[in-house]
Amino acid sequence: MEFKYFQFASPFNQFPRAITTSAVVDNYWDESKSNNTGRSWQFFDESLIDYHKLNGSTSGFRGKSDSPIIPIDIDNISITNLRNTLDKLHNLLGDLDHVHIYFSGKKGYHIEIPSCLFAINPTENLPERMKRLVSKMEIGADLSLYKSNQLYRMENSLNVSGGYYKTEIPM
Repeated sequence: MEFKYFQFASPFNQFPRAITTSAVVDNYWDESKSNNTGRSWQFFDESLIDYHKLNGSTSGFRGKSDSPIIPIDIDNISITNLRNTLDKLHNLLGDLDHVHIYFSGKKGYHIEIPSCLFAINPTENLPERMKRLVSKMEIGADLSLYKSNQLYRMENSLNVSGGYYKTEIPM
Protein backbone atom coordinates (compact mmCIF):
# COMPACT_ATOMS: atom_id res chain seq x y z
CA MET A 1 0.00 0.00 0.00
CA GLU A 2 1.27 3.43 -0.91
CA PHE A 3 0.11 6.31 1.28
CA LYS A 4 0.46 9.23 -1.12
CA TYR A 5 -2.96 10.94 -1.22
CA PHE A 6 -4.03 13.86 0.92
CA GLN A 7 -6.96 16.22 1.07
CA PHE A 8 -6.51 19.82 -0.08
CA ALA A 9 -8.82 22.81 0.40
CA SER A 10 -8.51 26.44 -0.55
CA PRO A 11 -10.18 28.19 1.11
CA PHE A 12 -9.85 26.09 4.26
CA ASN A 13 -13.59 25.37 4.58
CA GLN A 14 -14.08 24.46 0.90
CA PHE A 15 -16.12 21.38 0.12
CA PRO A 16 -15.71 19.09 -1.60
CA ARG A 17 -12.01 18.89 -0.92
CA ALA A 18 -9.60 17.93 -3.65
CA ILE A 19 -7.78 14.63 -3.20
CA THR A 20 -4.30 15.01 -4.58
CA THR A 21 -0.66 14.00 -4.26
CA SER A 22 2.52 15.93 -3.61
CA ALA A 23 3.41 15.48 -7.28
CA VAL A 24 0.40 17.49 -8.52
CA VAL A 25 -0.50 19.84 -5.64
CA ASP A 26 1.46 22.65 -7.32
CA ASN A 27 -1.32 22.77 -9.93
CA TYR A 28 -3.53 24.25 -7.18
CA TRP A 29 -0.94 26.33 -5.37
CA ASP A 30 -0.55 29.47 -7.50
CA GLU A 31 -4.22 30.39 -7.15
CA SER A 32 -4.40 29.27 -3.50
CA LYS A 33 -1.46 30.80 -1.65
CA SER A 34 -3.31 34.04 -0.84
CA ASN A 35 -6.21 32.08 0.70
CA ASN A 36 -6.64 30.09 3.89
CA THR A 37 -5.13 26.94 2.41
CA GLY A 38 -5.01 23.61 4.16
CA ARG A 39 -4.30 19.99 3.59
CA SER A 40 -4.73 16.88 5.64
CA TRP A 41 -1.67 16.08 7.72
CA GLN A 42 -2.39 12.42 7.09
CA PHE A 43 -1.61 10.56 3.88
CA PHE A 44 -4.01 7.93 2.57
CA ASP A 45 -3.92 5.04 0.15
CA GLU A 46 -6.36 4.63 -2.75
CA SER A 47 -9.14 3.57 -0.38
CA LEU A 48 -9.80 7.29 0.28
CA ILE A 49 -10.46 7.84 -3.44
CA ASP A 50 -12.75 4.80 -3.54
CA TYR A 51 -14.63 6.05 -0.47
CA HIS A 52 -15.00 9.53 -2.02
CA LYS A 53 -16.34 8.09 -5.28
CA LEU A 54 -18.89 5.99 -3.40
CA ASN A 55 -20.01 8.67 -0.92
CA GLY A 56 -19.34 11.96 -2.75
CA SER A 57 -17.27 13.15 0.22
CA THR A 58 -14.42 12.12 2.48
CA SER A 59 -16.53 12.78 5.57
CA GLY A 60 -16.74 9.69 7.72
CA PHE A 61 -13.74 7.94 6.14
CA ARG A 62 -12.05 5.69 8.72
CA GLY A 63 -9.46 3.80 6.68
CA LYS A 64 -5.75 3.48 7.29
CA SER A 65 -3.56 6.56 7.14
CA ASP A 66 0.07 7.46 7.65
CA SER A 67 1.95 10.68 8.34
CA PRO A 68 5.58 11.64 7.87
CA ILE A 69 5.18 14.17 10.69
CA ILE A 70 3.62 14.54 14.08
CA PRO A 71 1.96 17.93 13.69
CA ILE A 72 1.58 20.01 16.84
CA ASP A 73 -0.52 23.16 17.11
CA ILE A 74 0.31 25.52 19.98
CA ASP A 75 -2.23 28.34 20.34
CA ASN A 76 -0.03 30.63 22.40
CA ILE A 77 2.05 33.34 20.71
CA SER A 78 4.35 33.91 23.71
CA ILE A 79 8.06 33.47 22.95
CA THR A 80 8.54 32.27 26.54
CA ASN A 81 5.94 29.55 25.94
CA LEU A 82 7.69 28.53 22.71
CA ARG A 83 11.05 28.29 24.51
CA ASN A 84 9.49 26.20 27.29
CA THR A 85 7.85 23.92 24.71
CA LEU A 86 11.12 23.48 22.83
CA ASP A 87 12.94 22.74 26.10
CA LYS A 88 10.38 20.00 26.87
CA LEU A 89 10.76 18.57 23.37
CA HIS A 90 14.55 18.69 23.65
CA ASN A 91 14.36 16.75 26.93
CA LEU A 92 12.08 14.22 25.26
CA LEU A 93 13.80 13.89 21.88
CA GLY A 94 17.33 15.11 22.42
CA ASP A 95 18.42 16.59 19.11
CA LEU A 96 15.88 18.98 17.53
CA ASP A 97 17.70 19.26 14.17
CA HIS A 98 14.86 17.57 12.25
CA VAL A 99 12.05 19.42 14.04
CA HIS A 100 10.43 22.28 12.09
CA ILE A 101 8.74 25.26 13.73
CA TYR A 102 6.35 27.68 12.05
CA PHE A 103 4.50 30.84 13.02
CA SER A 104 0.91 29.83 12.26
CA GLY A 105 -0.10 33.23 10.88
CA LYS A 106 -2.31 34.18 13.81
CA LYS A 107 -2.04 33.11 17.42
CA GLY A 108 0.63 30.51 17.80
CA TYR A 109 2.99 27.96 16.38
CA HIS A 110 3.05 24.73 14.46
CA ILE A 111 5.73 22.22 15.29
CA GLU A 112 6.47 19.23 13.06
CA ILE A 113 8.34 16.24 14.45
CA PRO A 114 9.33 13.41 12.10
CA SER A 115 7.03 10.50 12.92
CA CYS A 116 9.87 8.03 12.34
CA LEU A 117 11.30 9.17 15.71
CA PHE A 118 8.33 7.39 17.32
CA ALA A 119 8.14 4.43 14.90
CA ILE A 120 4.64 5.45 13.74
CA ASN A 121 3.12 3.01 11.24
CA PRO A 122 0.00 3.24 9.07
CA THR A 123 -3.11 2.47 11.09
CA GLU A 124 -6.87 3.01 11.06
CA ASN A 125 -6.80 5.11 14.22
CA LEU A 126 -3.82 7.36 13.52
CA PRO A 127 -5.46 10.61 14.73
CA GLU A 128 -6.36 9.02 18.08
CA ARG A 129 -2.83 7.64 18.50
CA MET A 130 -1.26 11.00 17.64
CA LYS A 131 -3.59 12.75 20.08
CA ARG A 132 -2.61 10.37 22.87
CA LEU A 133 1.09 10.75 22.07
CA VAL A 134 1.03 14.57 21.96
CA SER A 135 -1.16 14.74 25.06
CA LYS A 136 1.45 12.77 27.02
CA MET A 137 4.10 15.32 25.98
CA GLU A 138 2.29 17.88 28.18
CA ILE A 139 3.23 20.87 26.03
CA GLY A 140 -0.15 22.62 25.84
CA ALA A 141 -0.99 21.49 22.31
CA ASP A 142 -4.39 22.09 20.76
CA LEU A 143 -5.62 18.50 20.57
CA SER A 144 -8.49 19.31 18.19
CA LEU A 145 -6.03 18.81 15.32
CA TYR A 146 -6.17 15.04 15.81
CA LYS A 147 -9.40 14.17 14.07
CA SER A 148 -9.97 12.06 11.03
CA ASN A 149 -9.80 14.24 7.88
CA GLN A 150 -8.69 17.35 9.84
CA LEU A 151 -6.94 20.00 7.75
CA TYR A 152 -3.59 21.58 8.66
CA ARG A 153 -2.50 24.99 7.36
CA MET A 154 0.06 24.80 4.55
CA GLU A 155 3.38 26.60 4.78
CA ASN A 156 3.39 30.03 3.09
CA SER A 157 -0.42 30.20 3.02
CA LEU A 158 -2.26 33.23 4.35
CA ASN A 159 -4.13 32.94 7.61
CA VAL A 160 -6.90 35.32 6.60
CA SER A 161 -8.18 35.92 10.15
CA GLY A 162 -4.65 36.60 11.45
CA GLY A 163 -3.49 38.54 8.40
CA TYR A 164 -0.11 36.80 8.22
CA TYR A 165 1.38 33.86 6.35
CA LYS A 166 2.40 30.58 7.96
CA THR A 167 6.20 30.89 7.89
CA GLU A 168 9.01 28.68 9.10
CA ILE A 169 11.05 29.95 12.03
CA PRO A 170 14.72 29.01 11.71
CA MET A 171 16.15 27.27 14.76
